[in-house]
Amino acid sequence: TKIIATKGFYNLDLNSLKIENSLLNTTFYSSDGNKMYHVQIKSDLANWWKNENTLLFKSNDKQVETTIKFLTTK
Repeated sequence: TKIIATKGFYNLDLNSLKIENSLLNTTFYSSDGNKMYHVQIKSDLANWWKNENTLLFKSNDKQVETTIKFLTTK
C-alpha cells in the first residue's frame, strides 16, 4: 500500500495523521500470490488514527473518487 499526499502532519498526543490531496494505491493478492484486484482512492483530505487503526477519506465536495480494477486481463 502506498499513499501520496501534498502535505500533512502527525499529532503525537492523538496518534493521528492528517494529509491533504491524498492518493492511495494498493493491490490485493490471492493466497497463491496472483493479483486479484487493484484499488485507487483520491481524496482532498485523509485521516488515520493509530489507536483505532482507521483510515478515513473525505472530499471538500463530499465525493471521494475510488477506482477498483478487478476485470483486467493479463
